[in-house]
Amino acid sequence: MLSKFLLPPLVLSLFFLPACSGGGSGGSVGGSVAIQTGTLAGRVVDSTATPVSGATVHVCEPGGAQLASLTTRADGRFSFEVKATLLDLAVDLFGIPSYQTTVFVAPDVETDLGDVSIDDVALDTDGDGLPNSLERRGWTILVDETGDDVLVQRKVFSNPLLADTDGDGLDDAVEFASRIDPGLTDTDRDQLTDPDELKRYKSNPADVDTDGDARGPGLTSQPNPSLLDGNEILLSGTSPTLDDTDGDGLTDYEEIIGGGFNPLEADLPQISLDLNGDPSITLNAEKTQTQQQVTASSTLQRDSNQTTQTDSRSTQVSVEASQKINQSVQTQAFPPKAKAKTDVELQFKESLTQNTSSSWSQTSTQETQNTYSQNFETGEQITFKDGALLQALKLRNLSSRSVLIQDVNVLAFRLNPITTGSFEVVGTLQPTPGDIPAGGAIVAPGGEIGFVAQNDEINWQAIQPLMKDPSALFFEVGSFSMFETDDFGNPTKNFAATGQKIVERCGLVVIDFGDGRVERHTLATNVERNPDGSSAGISMREGVERVAGVPLTTVVDPDTGASVLWSVRDQVAYEDPNNKAIHGFWTVMGDGPAFDDNAVLDFDSLRLANGERFALVFLQDADGDGLFNREERTYGTDSNLQDSDGDGLTDKEEAKDGWAVEFRDPQGTVLPQFTYQSYPDPVFTDTDSDNLDDFEEKVLGTDPREADTDGDGLNDDVDPSPLDPPDGSGIPSAGLVAHFEFGSATVTTGASSFMFYTDASGSGNDALIDAYAGGTWGGSGTQGWYDLADRFGISDKAAYVFQRTDNGNPAQHLEIPAITLGDSLSWAVWVDQASSGTYIARQGGPDLGLNSGIVEWQVPISGLGTQMVTGALGQAGWNFVVGVVDTNGQGTTIRLYVNGILANSASFGSAFVPDDTKLISVAARTKGSGFLDDYKGPMDSVRIYRRVLTDTDVDVLYHEAGF
Repeated sequence: MLSKFLLPPLVLSLFFLPACSGGGSGGSVGGSVAIQTGTLAGRVVDSTATPVSGATVHVCEPGGAQLASLTTRADGRFSFEVKATLLDLAVDLFGIPSYQTTVFVAPDVETDLGDVSIDDVALDTDGDGLPNSLERRGWTILVDETGDDVLVQRKVFSNPLLADTDGDGLDDAVEFASRIDPGLTDTDRDQLTDPDELKRYKSNPADVDTDGDARGPGLTSQPNPSLLDGNEILLSGTSPTLDDTDGDGLTDYEEIIGGGFNPLEADLPQISLDLNGDPSITLNAEKTQTQQQVTASSTLQRDSNQTTQTDSRSTQVSVEASQKINQSVQTQAFPPKAKAKTDVELQFKESLTQNTSSSWSQTSTQETQNTYSQNFETGEQITFKDGALLQALKLRNLSSRSVLIQDVNVLAFRLNPITTGSFEVVGTLQPTPGDIPAGGAIVAPGGEIGFVAQNDEINWQAIQPLMKDPSALFFEVGSFSMFETDDFGNPTKNFAATGQKIVERCGLVVIDFGDGRVERHTLATNVERNPDGSSAGISMREGVERVAGVPLTTVVDPDTGASVLWSVRDQVAYEDPNNKAIHGFWTVMGDGPAFDDNAVLDFDSLRLANGERFALVFLQDADGDGLFNREERTYGTDSNLQDSDGDGLTDKEEAKDGWAVEFRDPQGTVLPQFTYQSYPDPVFTDTDSDNLDDFEEKVLGTDPREADTDGDGLNDDVDPSPLDPPDGSGIPSAGLVAHFEFGSATVTTGASSFMFYTDASGSGNDALIDAYAGGTWGGSGTQGWYDLADRFGISDKAAYVFQRTDNGNPAQHLEIPAITLGDSLSWAVWVDQASSGTYIARQGGPDLGLNSGIVEWQVPISGLGTQMVTGALGQAGWNFVVGVVDTNGQGTTIRLYVNGILANSASFGSAFVPDDTKLISVAARTKGSGFLDDYKGPMDSVRIYRRVLTDTDVDVLYHEAGF
């Protein structure tokens, strides 16, 4: 029997010599000598005394051949029967030397080394960031394997020789940090790999139901396998991290298990806004001199061929971008890679509502224009006040559920026929009280509610152009509240409350077929995630075809290899083989780099993200005139006739191209400051009714929308020179008593060498150029005036910069002699935003100037002292400021205009009492015998009126010479 000899535990040295470096395994020496043997045993443990399995133990002759080797068992034990002699024992761990010692083995004795401790805490053989000891020892993870929220403990191990033990693309260290199984590619066995869950879907690889929706909204049911993470992705395509993927208030469980709903498309009611009558327009004004009220009303009758259901946003973009889209049609293989960029963010209401538009019959348009002309173009001075728009509408419920609708308002906007391809808001209309019950109206599936929307206080600047030049109106729901109701009519769900969640989780795809059919699909975009956790969006093709169930096809562009949209449902791109200008094709509208001018749009690569709005819009040109059919509906033209009004100009030439109206000096040089573009109405042969049809106006170069292009009192048809340069006759001249056009007037020297600036109004109110001795006209000193380009960019003393002094001496300014202005007056001036100080003032008031960036109009009112209204300059560079005092039998109203718009006003029961004995100063304010608040900055075109300037007058002055 062998005796047992136990040695104390041995610890790994920091340095090792090669073990068993000699020849092969040893054996008997000679053939007849008996070899005495003994037993060598022990246990390999790590630094925590944990047995190490898989370590290789070698026994060698000292510095010589290996005699034997074995791999430790699960308990870390090893045992050899070896030659009784002095031997080397070495341990290596996964090929790396970890221990070496020399031991004597006695014959017939078991030499037990005890615990052979190897210190491998810092050893990371595979370089995965986990020490070998941890990988061998393993760790415990918690896994929900059933979806019932019961966590099961699982001991897992990784291979210290493999950085990615299970080969799933996640290093063992990542799996350790994520507390998942490094030995399984799918820790929770839910059919989604661990890397997909961690990176692609951001779900929990150790939980088969990350979002907890498999047990239903109340978590009371047994887990339904359809809602486990893998099946959500593989069967339904829903998010494993959100219990309501599309954010519509119905959980994925309710939509999938309940049936009848699409968990990837927000289940929302659809409301259609339809015209239910013809709009009525009213414009209010008064005759400036007599204050007689003038009110005119007209009804625009719809052109039944041009009224259609439309996506107003798509139509606007189509009209605005048609030139660029047409260019792509002409330069690219068919079908073109047509696209248009939009820069507006998605609003929730767009997912719920469909809009409407209409243009007007030719007779109705002419009648409205005649009404305008008869009332407001009589030769008398008119001050426009405000106006009204009234339109009968109806809301139709296109959904399969009853809804409660409250707090509706409607936004009306119009095509601006003067500036091609642009749209202007007319106003917000409210339902007539009583049309919709105070508590809202319940609209059943397929039902409708009619109401009259109106606004009686629309700004005249919005309603006047509509009456003068009627153009297509668009109506869309501006805002509203909508609720789902139960069988008793009680509201159960507020769709507005879910709106933000839907926008955060979905994107909107609008499909406008161009024939009155409009589809809206609010699609979930957050199933797949980016590395930062944000939505990765959804492929447009997948979203439209698979999620929305709308079939489409694409073709490959031969020039770029990009996929181009060819058909959606039954609407297929086409091109007339005999006239390629007659065609129809799909255009994609959206935002993002793919829609930049130089980018190639590949439809199959396009992705819809949350909060984005893409539109697929079918554009066709049935008559080949260069205007798309939807544009023709907007302009009121015939989509089957290239020249709807038969005047010799195609609809596109009139509506989109137009021509430049150019005025020339006597030498024939074009005056660019007066040049502008004009567009005739493609519905009328003679847009301005001056007995010249639009074709003749184009030949002459006159304005087809102005009967008297040059404003000289002779209509174009009888004017031998209809393009004489504007001489200011269109600028309000009644009551103008002083006008200083810095640069165009002259400076003269009077008695005592005083210099005077000539009054351009012809009233003889020349202004004294006043300054202390040494001041110079046009000089460069601190008291001089600097020559400056005016607001038209014209230099050569066109405007001047007043330089205020800093030494208390008065700077150069103008002094206008005492002028009788009376108790109603107006002062107008162009100034620069960076200016400061007094613009125009009279001793004792009024006083118009700038104080700390705010324009002040100060007027003394009897018994009340100086009263003031203020306003902010509205734009960088040149600004137009007008101060008005309007005194009548009821008291005085003071008004301040900035850039043509009324900025502020105030009315008082007392009157303004002027002192016409006082002089008026420009660029300084008088006080006693001195001057204060000297003006510093650019100034141009000062006008003094002894009457009230109307809103219209101010607007005309602001837009002088096409500014």
